[in-house]
Amino acid sequence: MSGAVKREIPLGWCVFTWDRILLPTRMREKLDPEEWRPLLASSLIYEARLKIRRELATVLAFSPLIIDGLGWLELFTLAGISVPWLIILLVGLFPALFLSWFLAQWFSRRLRLGADILAAGHVGRDTLRRVLEKMKTLGLVDQYAGLNWDSYPWSGEIMRGRPTLDVRIRNLNRTQASSWES
Repeated sequence: MSGAVKREIPLGWCVFTWDRILLPTRMREKLDPEEWRPLLASSLIYEARLKIRRELATVLAFSPLIIDGLGWLELFTLAGISVPWLIILLVGLFPALFLSWFLAQWFSRRLRLGADILAAGHVGRDTLRRVLEKMKTLGLVDQYAGLNWDSYPWSGEIMRGRPTLDVRIRNLNRTQASSWES
């Protein structure tokens, strides 16, 4: 097949290209066609309707690195190389990397959960919840969702990029779509 997309599609999500909808291969033939509808709706909302928010989140997530990069530019071009400035920038690089990673994970998780809420407004909260619960029952769990330093007490759910099925189900039980409209 010419132009095949070589990409792992996360379980519970779909990816849209110019001419195709890509579904996770492990989920094929496990859900009825009607059960794909809520997952398609959530993924389409995440990809299309929340696109501007995702782009803004990307800029915000990388802003600590941009600020640190401006410091390096200052060091090498305008101020000349000074040892104290070099030490500050080297020490600042690690928190900037961590903060950027943290913000990227947090924004991604928040936007994906928001896409679920908006999709639930279109296809029905119970419909989406039932599909997520069926995925959980069938063992269709995204192996990378929720992984990130779980052993540290400060990490919690906020450190996870893609939410787990449990988090998605809890989110549907407690959140209203009105906070995501606009």
